[in-house]
Amino acid sequence: MEANKVTDLSDGSALYELGDHFIACKLSHDKRWQLGAFKRDESNLRDDTLAVLKNEKFMFMVKLGGQLSPKPQCIAVNGRFLFSVHTGKDNNMAAAIVMDNTGKELFKIETSTHLISSAISEFGRYIALSFAGSKNKDDFYGHRLEVINIDTGEVLMSVIKTDFLRYAELSVVEPDGGLFATFNGRTRLVDVTNL
Repeated sequence: MEANKVTDLSDGSALYELGDHFIACKLSHDKRWQLGAFKRDESNLRDDTLAVLKNEKFMFMVKLGGQLSPKPQCIAVNGRFLFSVHTGKDNNMAAAIVMDNTGKELFKIETSTHLISSAISEFGRYIALSFAGSKNKDDFYGHRLEVINIDTGEVLMSVIKTDFLRYAELSVVEPDGGLFATFNGRTRLVDVTNL
C-alpha cells in the first residue's frame, strides 16, 4: 500500500495519508523510513497501532491490544525503531520498546515514568532515554538518563540528570554510543565526568 506525503511538519516529522488515515511520522536520518501511529479501532480513545513505512510504502503494522496506545519516538536507517507504550484513559507510561524492521522485539524497559526525550543512533545500535520525574518513588527510572546498546543489552550510561540534562534533546551516535545533549541552544558531549 502506498502512503502519500501530505506535508513536512515543523518538528521534523512528516504527515502521510495511508488509506483513510492521516499519520504523523518520525523519519529516519536518511528519511527513507517512517514511523507513525494511528487509530484503527474507533472505539479507542487514542492511537492503537504503529505503522512502519519504507520509501513511503507501507511495510507492516504493530497493533497493541486492550487500552494500550503507542507513541512513536524514533527510527534508524535500517528500520529499527523505538516507541513508548501508554495505558488507559490517563495515558500513563507502561514501557519503552525497540523493534527491528520485521516487527521483532529487540529490547524492552517496563516503567511508569514518562520519557522527556529519546534518540536512536543512525544504524539503531544504541538508544538514549531521558525520563521525567516519577510519582512512583520506587520506579528506578525517575529523573534518569540511560544509554543502552541494543545489540548486547549493555547499559553504557545510567545517571540521575543534572539541570542541563533535565529537558535536553538527545542525540546518540555510533560507533561507540556517544551522547550529545542540546538545551537552550547549547550542545555538549555528555559523559559521566561532565554531568
